[in-house]
Amino acid sequence: MEEMKHHKQLYISFIQHGLINKSFQSYENIRRPETNDFVLSARDYGPDKIVRIIDERSPYLFDIISSNEIENIIFNSKQMSGWNVQIIK
Repeated sequence: MEEMKHHKQLYISFIQHGLINKSFQSYENIRRPETNDFVLSARDYGPDKIVRIIDERSPYLFDIISSNEIENIIFNSKQMSGWNVQIIK
């Protein structure tokens, strides 16, 4: 569904401005805030979070963070990004 929304936004930009740079700029202006939010939130849910926890706690990985915590963080990161192994196959 989300992908259709993006296609529709690009289509509307083409209708409003034609196939010119202004169309792409208009679409980028719509998409940039969402993309920026995604990138910033990925820092709280993905591998960056694991690295931050390790750095804060100790140089010894499993003394700092359990494998269960790591799995949960990776799972949440995949959920947030819409990653799905079935789609990739």
